[in-house]
Amino acid sequence: MPWIALTVDDVATKVAGPELNAARTAALNSGQSDPLPQIIGDTVDTIRGYVAGCRTNRLGPSSTIPSQLVSTALVLIRTAALNRLPVSSLHTETRRQEYTDAIKRLEHVSACRFVIEQPESDEIGPENMTGAGSPQIKRPPLNFQRHHADGI
Repeated sequence: MPWIALTVDDVATKVAGPELNAARTAALNSGQSDPLPQIIGDTVDTIRGYVAGCRTNRLGPSSTIPSQLVSTALVLIRTAALNRLPVSSLHTETRRQEYTDAIKRLEHVSACRFVIEQPESDEIGPENMTGAGSPQIKRPPLNFQRHHADGI
């Protein structure tokens, strides 16, 4: 399965219609637009960060996630969207457990313990070829000689 870009329609498969409508329209300041596209973008960026945490992973095209993490993304998006509403009854124990499980899955991805599909080579842009790199730290060679220790 390919890396995909999430849409508002994808979110509608995970969030009930009235809840989704409330999350998109309630608690808006005057002039504020639908917050869902921003929530989706932030969630995708977060997931890509976890994916890049594993050195063996490559990132797919910008604004996409691996298909194995779509359900994880939808849980995170639902939680963020419903957190905008002042209604605690929307956060059931089942939903809290789904959120906890989603974060654990992302931690496993970052630690290279949950294998994700790597993007096809023609899907990759030059800006996102690999996951997070390791810093290269070199120390200067130590050169202790007797004549350098004068005055000590």
